Amino acid sequence: AAIRLPLLLTLLLGTLWVAVAVARFARTRAGFQRVAAFALDDTGAVSIIDYHNSAEQAFLMPGSRVLPAFAWLRMLAEDGHELTELLFAASQPGREWRRLHILWRLGNTLIGATSRN
Repeated sequence: AAIRLPLLLTLLLGTLWVAVAVARFARTRAGFQRVAAFALDDTGAVSIIDYHNSAEQAFLMPGSRVLPAFAWLRMLAEDGHELTELLFAASQPGREWRRLHILWRLGNTLIGATSRN
């Protein structure tokens, strides 16, 4: 049994949903344009490196995932901007990919130990 809603309410909820999706896409796009690379040191701290080669610390956010073929990292920059990074195993040197997996498996004892998640 479907829930029947008035047409105006359906249109308003649909418009709100699209607006939220567009805002999230804009934040993700801004993050991709801002980050040239990121570094994960041996202690698990994440640094964002911009196109001017300056680095700033970032914090891993809930929702980050590291899987065998790819990783989706959600980060929060010090200035409050949310950044996302999609990494593929094929584009990373094998040693670095393995290092990411090892640090990820160790959990919050290393990777993201200073994160806010």
